[in-house]
Amino acid sequence: LLLLPEVDFTQSCLVAVWSDNVHVDARVVQAEIEGQNLWLEVRFLRPRNVEGYAAPRGFGQYHLVELPRFEGSLQVKEREVVDEP
Repeated sequence: LLLLPEVDFTQSCLVAVWSDNVHVDARVVQAEIEGQNLWLEVRFLRPRNVEGYAAPRGFGQYHLVELPRFEGSLQVKEREVVDEP
C-alpha cells in the first residue's frame, strides 16, 4: 500500500472488506452512489470444502477500494459464492 499513489481524502474515501478466513476471497464487485448513500455489493468466494482447510483464526483476505466521498450512509449487500471444484 505504501507504494501506491496518495489518496486525496478531500475528494475520496477508502472502503475495505475483509473475510475472516485466509481461504475465502473478499471482493467489492459493485459500488453505486444513490442520493447521498453508498450501496456496496460484496462477494465472498469460498472453496467448497473450506471447513477442511487448516487456517489461522483471525487472518483473512481483504479488498480495498478508493471511492468518491459521500455524505450519507454505507449500505452493504453481501453475497457468498461457493467455488465449484
